[in-house]
Amino acid sequence: MADEIKDEPDRVISSHDFISELANYPVVNRVATGIKGLDDLVDGFGEGELILISGKSGQGKTTLAQNFVMHLGNQGIHSLFFSYEVPNRQLVKKFVQPIPLFYMPRTLPYKSIEWMEKKILEAKSKFGVKAVVIDHLHYIIDLKLSAQYNISTMLGAMVRDFKTLARRHGLIIFVLCHLAKITTERRPTMDDVRDSSLIAGEADTVILIHRTGNKRSKKNPDAEFIFADNTSMLYVDKARWTGNLGRVQLAFENGEFRELG
Repeated sequence: MADEIKDEPDRVISSHDFISELANYPVVNRVATGIKGLDDLVDGFGEGELILISGKSGQGKTTLAQNFVMHLGNQGIHSLFFSYEVPNRQLVKKFVQPIPLFYMPRTLPYKSIEWMEKKILEAKSKFGVKAVVIDHLHYIIDLKLSAQYNISTMLGAMVRDFKTLARRHGLIIFVLCHLAKITTERRPTMDDVRDSSLIAGEADTVILIHRTGNKRSKKNPDAEFIFADNTSMLYVDKARWTGNLGRVQLAFENGEFRELG
């Protein structure tokens, strides 16, 4: 009977036995974000983690994710990019030259978690992909279902599925999403994430990007926002790995973000 229990993978063991077993596990390395101040707060990104990037529309969420893809690539970590918000041709053009090596589905015919997992496994098997960007969450949800189901609950369940994928396949997954409309210029918090507090609750790290400025003017109707300058503030509102919260000031120059100071 004792031998049978010993062979069961879900048997109950002591913390000391588990520590001994960890010696046989592969070392989990954390990778730098490319922004020193952010690394000081979150100690980089690690496999099995879900990183939530949020901010108001047009404030640099996709650009920040592209910066992460570039810096991960410099460390030998290749990414898979699901670009639901903009076509692949626009996504590629937005990258700073030279365009880093990353991967994407040629087309995006489906939005289901099952299909996305299939593409993730394909990219991992063929190209050794270890990071995934999903841009963005609100484009994946089928709004037609809102009449039958609670959107907030659906989004929370979807983010939990992405978290499960990250842990199951040893991936770093970045999920981008909008904030709810904020009527003032106050700095956003993770409570402002659109549609569901469950989204931020499932994430390991929550990063908010915020730029100050003025709303579009009648003289310039094509502009979504008139920014005060080229600086942005990056807020870490949740960091499960370190517990650190804080902010980092960035400047947007030549198509990418760099840290100020």
